[in-house]
Amino acid sequence: MNLHYVRLISTIFLAVLLTVGCHEQPLNSGYDNAPDDATKTVVHTTLGPVTILNVDPAMQIAAANHRDQHLSKSDGDSSLFYDEGDIKADKDLKLEVGDANIGKSKVEFKKNDFSHSGTLFLNWAENDVYEGEVGALDPRLEEQPFDNAVKIKMSFLRADLADVDEESISLYMFDEATQTWEALATKLKQDKRELESTINRFGKIAVLHEEDGELLPVYKLEDGLFFSRKLITAKKGGKIELGSNEIGKTKIEFKKDDLPQDMMIQFEWAAGGTLDGLLNNLEFGPHGLNFNKPVKVEISYQMADMTDIDEDDLVFIYYNDILDEWELIPSTIDTKKKKVKVYLEHFSRYALAHGRR
Repeated sequence: MNLHYVRLISTIFLAVLLTVGCHEQPLNSGYDNAPDDATKTVVHTTLGPVTILNVDPAMQIAAANHRDQHLSKSDGDSSLFYDEGDIKADKDLKLEVGDANIGKSKVEFKKNDFSHSGTLFLNWAENDVYEGEVGALDPRLEEQPFDNAVKIKMSFLRADLADVDEESISLYMFDEATQTWEALATKLKQDKRELESTINRFGKIAVLHEEDGELLPVYKLEDGLFFSRKLITAKKGGKIELGSNEIGKTKIEFKKDDLPQDMMIQFEWAAGGTLDGLLNNLEFGPHGLNFNKPVKVEISYQMADMTDIDEDDLVFIYYNDILDEWELIPSTIDTKKKKVKVYLEHFSRYALAHGRR
């Protein structure tokens, strides 16, 4: 063949590849907002290109409504972030907020810790930072000091620690007289993402960290139904479940001895506009550690936009950062329950897509 024609054909072929590459979209990070249009996320796998499933906008609205109901007060006296109770000098009182998904925080008054009667409250991490208050509904009662030091345990399980030195984190209490935050003697429990201390008066409390001589707040990761952190023990195992009946439940279950040691596991799924997410081990990072045995995961695609998509074409993929490519994982599809079942062997980035099987 003439050299001129060879060069011409090569140029056309390269142009076609560049054009196709320009139409591919990077995988959603899991915290971005959903795309406004029907943008498709195409990724290459070892068996060819596949398309990440988008979340149905109507299901995103349902998820937002369910989240708001979950976070709102369940009755007149308590919610995930607020609890109150009546104290008497001769009785114990425990105020507790949170749950296993966002972490539990509590204040424990033992008998004779406070020699007054009234209604006390604990408010914690209701907004986007880890701060709150231990107080009394009667302002006059708030002026009274405690008779004994009172134990507090404050969770920062869902803290965004990307740019924070965890060793610099501590509990602080606000001094109204000096308008400054005062450090409390704090015990850090890294395995539980919990801070423990004692207080001898009512007041505002915060988790702060010091950076370049300045006190800064510790922010929470986005609330929702698509993120969880949990300590899973090697001897007992444990389950992490995301979602709800309305939008579909996704769960991972560790059996006894599936993990080589106790680990703080972070699981994110479908937080943005696509059905993808991360399974992280916070001690060792997202990659590089295998499970002792394959771990069962059930991924719901009830939230997916399945327009013009055949359920038999669904595939589960993971990102191999060593080879810098996506690979397919064998999976089974339950079309009745709208779930894909897989067995995972390690921490990584995963996605539900449609394309080749």
